[in-house]
Amino acid sequence: MEYNLILTWWILLFLLSLISLPITSFLFWRLSDKGASSSLIFSLTVLFFSVYWLGHFSFDFFTIFAGVIILLSLSIFTFFIKRPKLPLKRFVESFIVFSIAFLLIVAIRSADPSIYPIGGEKFLDFGLLQSILRSTILPPEDIWFAGEAVRYYYGGHLISAILSILSGIPAKFAYNLALATFFGALVSGVYGLSGSISTFYGHSHRFAGSLGAIIVGISSNFVVAFSILLWILPAGLASTIARYIGDVTDLKPLYLIHPDTFFYWTSSRVIRGTINEFPFFAWLNGDLHAHMMSTPFMILVLFIAFAYYLAPPDSLRERRLLILLIIPFISGLLIVVNTWSYPTVFGVLFLTLLFSPSEPLSLISANLSSKLNFKNFQREMIRIFTSLFISAVVVLFGSVTVLPFLTQSASLRTIALFPPRSGLIELLLVYVFFILVFSIYMYSILPLELSQSNRRILSLCSLLFLAGLLFGAPAISLLLPLCIVSWLLLEHFSSKVGFELILFLAGAILILLTEFLFIQEQAGPGRMNTVFKIYMQVWLFFSIGASIALIRLFDGSILKRNFTRRKNYNFILSIFLSLLFISTTFYAGFSIGEHFSTESDFTLDATLDARINHPLEWEAITFLNTKPGSPNIVTAPGCWCNPVETTRPYSWVNAPSSFTGIPTLAGWSHEVGYRGEEPYSKRVNHINEIYTGSSETRIELLEFYDVKYIYMGKNERDLYGVSNFQESYLKPVFENKNVIVYEYVPPSE
Repeated sequence: MEYNLILTWWILLFLLSLISLPITSFLFWRLSDKGASSSLIFSLTVLFFSVYWLGHFSFDFFTIFAGVIILLSLSIFTFFIKRPKLPLKRFVESFIVFSIAFLLIVAIRSADPSIYPIGGEKFLDFGLLQSILRSTILPPEDIWFAGEAVRYYYGGHLISAILSILSGIPAKFAYNLALATFFGALVSGVYGLSGSISTFYGHSHRFAGSLGAIIVGISSNFVVAFSILLWILPAGLASTIARYIGDVTDLKPLYLIHPDTFFYWTSSRVIRGTINEFPFFAWLNGDLHAHMMSTPFMILVLFIAFAYYLAPPDSLRERRLLILLIIPFISGLLIVVNTWSYPTVFGVLFLTLLFSPSEPLSLISANLSSKLNFKNFQREMIRIFTSLFISAVVVLFGSVTVLPFLTQSASLRTIALFPPRSGLIELLLVYVFFILVFSIYMYSILPLELSQSNRRILSLCSLLFLAGLLFGAPAISLLLPLCIVSWLLLEHFSSKVGFELILFLAGAILILLTEFLFIQEQAGPGRMNTVFKIYMQVWLFFSIGASIALIRLFDGSILKRNFTRRKNYNFILSIFLSLLFISTTFYAGFSIGEHFSTESDFTLDATLDARINHPLEWEAITFLNTKPGSPNIVTAPGCWCNPVETTRPYSWVNAPSSFTGIPTLAGWSHEVGYRGEEPYSKRVNHINEIYTGSSETRIELLEFYDVKYIYMGKNERDLYGVSNFQESYLKPVFENKNVIVYEYVPPSE
């Protein structure tokens, strides 16, 4: 186990967190932890922007060192000019939480650290990290489309590369350490934000923070808990129920009724035709993927939103700083880290502006805001349109902060409507914990005596519930009534509720949107990728909101209804919610036990499996990895069109590029989603001609694509039926029993 590398990396993260503490203490001074738990995320944000812009001129150690100097200068300026009070105790507390989460993932990854082609996107993620480390300028070259800039949101991989270079730790270890870093930043960020929201209601920040951290980092959907219920039922009844569930979901009955068939993957495939990940599954699976690396930065957006929510109307300069200056940069970062999160910033900002105590119009003109004298309905409409306008302008300005990405690396997608909708059982298995917690919370807060208009609104909710079931849209039945009640509570009972319901609304609206529209692309059929990327964001919002709802329900102070035996009711409710909460942790227990069930040498070396199971190919990959720069190579493409199954995506194909970051002419068929079918197919055909065509055609194509090496391994022999080249312009520079690497030497030389 590489304890010295872990310690080196941890010290680097501690120092980065400490550097940003004056800045976050200044920005988030109204929060109970003074932003201490967001300091690492903020440091990574400043480093990203500094390196991102400087990297378009030159990308090396000095570029990253300049980024550190910019971060340090900004911190020193804030400390000496603004004189914020540093929350050192809360900083230590939050960093302890970070360290626990960080070390949990380090331990999990050390038992199975390897980069596999199957079961995720590790070949893509590791290749992106390696390609950035090889780059001398940004954006990096596409490992699977040589000669072109990457067409993928690579921001999280850039941050990982920055940490790798600063620490001096190579990619094969940095990959897993970066995974642990993003998880730790997510969990500690939620701990701090949940704790700060809870103190708004006078509750313990540690209790609510711990609840939020566990829900976001450890909890899962209801699949495992449901399986346990089936295990204790009579075998015949359990089988009948399991078969029914198998008919209406993507779950396999066998995995539901037999404890010895538990597989960590099962719980992420519930809703048919989609992927329903939650954080613990994602980090257990171990992809260094965009939708995971963006989560801490979405938490930073929520820190800013809650700080604005707490700011009184007379704090105009503070509110403008948070919304008009800081938010655009975070939204811009999210474009490059995970573009799917970018529109969500608009929604969070809109809801925050709409329901905060301050008038959103004051952000544009304080005088105009004070002079307007409209009736309630007119004022409400102006507030809605102003919130929409400001949110749109701020988020659009965010795109300007990363303009090179939009012009060089972004790929276009189209919006499609009306995908197959989720079933009632499917949604309940994924979200029943959150739906029950928020339903009980809202019901407990609603007063017994409502105005006639509010009663009409609740009657509408009942009709929507029935209509959703009747017309096959259970998401409407489960979520839209709760959205309306949330809106009602935030609008008319704001003294009793707050930011936690804004978070519920954000998550619920995202789920509803995925039921009726999706992004049309090649990454997966229908709305698979849309749900895959959006549900992770939903989990964040629901986790923080549910932690606040739970702590207030456990306290019992909001239960004002005239129950005949209120004490018994509170006790029974607390027991029920406790059992419900505990049931979400069963998955972690089973999956960690399964993960550590086999004997292995603990290491963080991501190349372990490749070295052990593909030793001859690894020799060739190691040879290529010693080559400087980014010389283009030709390997068999990982194309679904290939007749040989082992040369299709999610197989051991294009490994030389994925492990070295050296670009190949055409890699996995993912490139179809980035560039289109025709450009990718054209390159695949050209690779076929390089391996099997005439010598004249081969020379022409090698020259055209500036190819340096041709790789001849098992995949290439199986796919093309050739074993070697005899031409004088192809010089063997590496050879073993399985692989020959040829260097192209132009005939004129």
